[in-house]
Amino acid sequence: MVYALLVMTGLTAAAITFAVITIIQLEQGSNLNRAIAAYYAGESAAEQAIYKIKSDQKNGLLDPPIAIEVLHKDLAASDPYDLVKDENDPDLTFEENNVTWYRNAHKELDSIDIDRVLTNTVVPIELFDASVPTSGTDIRCLELEWKTRDFAGTDLEVTWAAWTDNDFPNAELGGTTFSGDGDNVIINLLNPTYYESGPSEEHNNFRVRLKVLFGDIFNVHVRVKRAFNSLDLNCDQLPLENQYTTMPGFFIVDATATSGDNQQNVRMAVAQEDVVAPWWDFVLFVEGFTP
Repeated sequence: MVYALLVMTGLTAAAITFAVITIIQLEQGSNLNRAIAAYYAGESAAEQAIYKIKSDQKNGLLDPPIAIEVLHKDLAASDPYDLVKDENDPDLTFEENNVTWYRNAHKELDSIDIDRVLTNTVVPIELFDASVPTSGTDIRCLELEWKTRDFAGTDLEVTWAAWTDNDFPNAELGGTTFSGDGDNVIINLLNPTYYESGPSEEHNNFRVRLKVLFGDIFNVHVRVKRAFNSLDLNCDQLPLENQYTTMPGFFIVDATATSGDNQQNVRMAVAQEDVVAPWWDFVLFVEGFTP
């Protein structure tokens, strides 16, 4: 009987363990399904934000830079791209198949972070407000950080166009190249040493391209800074807390979706001119284009 009890106890313990493992796996599978549903719900909210802006453009509801539409009660958008996040607003909150999601759209991108950029890949950085190109910007300094593999010979080519207001046809081209790792590299986009003839101090719009040569780079971090004045060629005369500013050339959608107790946050950032293309009156760069 003792041996029988020991065997029964062992079998019971094994059965309970197996049952617990099975329940945990089923719960993990259920959580994964909810996470996938929430992620795609958040992604669809981002796409819906772009659709709404495109639709409002087509129907004449947006007149840059002031939005005619009142998005929620007495709150009017300060910018036609701003779609205010409000979980209680039926026009901004969506629910289907037991998944709820909401989103807000804005133009405040603090930084760009990329895990890996492959050789000969171009990373575009838009530093101009495509809806109001004449509004200007106080951005002058581009801060870059990146890493390379050990003993890898890698160059990063940085080129850009600088122009004033909407005078893109007379944009001036600048550029420079860096080798190896980049640790707190700061480029003054109006430093005359980067140009053939020297830029105008009135330039307030920039379009930057990062191109990786000879090897991949990793842990890329991009931010933009103000300069103290036109003589601050190294962009280092401001107190640290006042140097950094946001990038005006992107359209950002932050979406949050909930499925059961699983919540997913999705951020989508696209070049702003993709969203406001109907408002442009001149053509921008086309990479690799031959007439």
